[in-house]
Amino acid sequence: MIFVPAPAFPITYLTLCFRGGALLDPPGREGLSAVCQRLVMGGTRRLGRDAFNAAVEGLGADVSLVTQPHYTAVTSPVLTRALPALLDLLGEALTAPALDPEEVARVARTYAAELEATWDDDGYLAWLWLSRRLFADHPLWRKVSVTPAGVRALGAEEAAARWGSLYCREALRPCLSGDLAREEAEGLLARLRASLPAAPAEARALLGAPVSAQMPPLAPLRGARLTLVRKAQRRQAQLLIAQPAPPADHDDAWALRVGVAALGGTFSSPLMQEVRVKRGLSYGASAVLREEGACGTVTLSATPEGADAGETLEVMLDVLRRGCEGALTEEEVDHARRYLINAHPFRVETPAMRASLMLRAALQGTPLERELEAPRFVAAVTAAQANAALRAHLSAERVEVLALSDPAHLAALAARVGGRFGEVAWLDAADAPEAARG
Repeated sequence: MIFVPAPAFPITYLTLCFRGGALLDPPGREGLSAVCQRLVMGGTRRLGRDAFNAAVEGLGADVSLVTQPHYTAVTSPVLTRALPALLDLLGEALTAPALDPEEVARVARTYAAELEATWDDDGYLAWLWLSRRLFADHPLWRKVSVTPAGVRALGAEEAAARWGSLYCREALRPCLSGDLAREEAEGLLARLRASLPAAPAEARALLGAPVSAQMPPLAPLRGARLTLVRKAQRRQAQLLIAQPAPPADHDDAWALRVGVAALGGTFSSPLMQEVRVKRGLSYGASAVLREEGACGTVTLSATPEGADAGETLEVMLDVLRRGCEGALTEEEVDHARRYLINAHPFRVETPAMRASLMLRAALQGTPLERELEAPRFVAAVTAAQANAALRAHLSAERVEVLALSDPAHLAALAARVGGRFGEVAWLDAADAPEAARG
């Protein structure tokens, strides 16, 4: 149990986190964990959906449901005096769900409709297609291959079969921050844990494995690949450049984090300066380092006018090449260090936020101090170390590049920069996920 005392107010922030998530979905049934997670608020054998939700609302609780590749979570702020009653209700939902076929079908339809609405966002759709290309042979494929049609096909029997793997005592990772004593919190959670079933045999191996085994590093890219995703009548273009990054426990992890921030993580960074300030090609341009388990990626992004997509991509690749050559200045690295250090207090300003970071460290399998004491590690990174990390782990010749725009804009982009890539692939935005596997 993760517990951070917060005696100032009579409120407890509760998170019931369960390891497993979408990585436990059976092949061909991607999205099943997300449907089950939504059914947590779908009623119990004793209380129908409306009665169950009314009981939760009567406590003043505001329950949120989270689904990630390696975990699901039920979160809620609640008055501390109402915490035992809320845990009783959530325990009933987790151990005695109604799983009414009509409710399951309704939840699946709603989730499918939300997916379709999300895909109308060009930025999200570009990230989705990029992820499909990167994760084609990786466990995270299950996260990015969910489709509305596949979700609508899921039924109550499948949800019932999946339930015990999701919500079992071996998977539970509780997290609380509030004005109660640790012993009281442990007692309440012990009662909940005892009510949960033991993990079925098929889930034990994954639940017992380290996060690095569930979401291992991506294989190195073998060359430069350009994917052009057609979506008609687009005025803008979504441009993404990505490549694998080392895991968070790598010796270069902090230096790479600072280096990426210096390259494109601030308004003053070379990427933003070259793309926006000097040329006015895109309102924004950024470089980010993302981590899921041991799977890390560095991604550069920009959203220019479609007619400017080819020039913008050239500039982005030139900035990346500069980073790979270790050309960041002392001033650029120092600015990134100060930005990361001064932004950190906003991640730890409340006990609930500190508890959340502690939970993140546990779920990522990384040392706690990496989340809570980041300024100490960032301050120790020199410009030489940041440049060395970029040289060692980034490459302008081994990249996954994706552009999403109108076919005419993409044709012009391909004519201008296609010769730089060993492979150029064309896809339609509405293609099935398997198209990403080429």
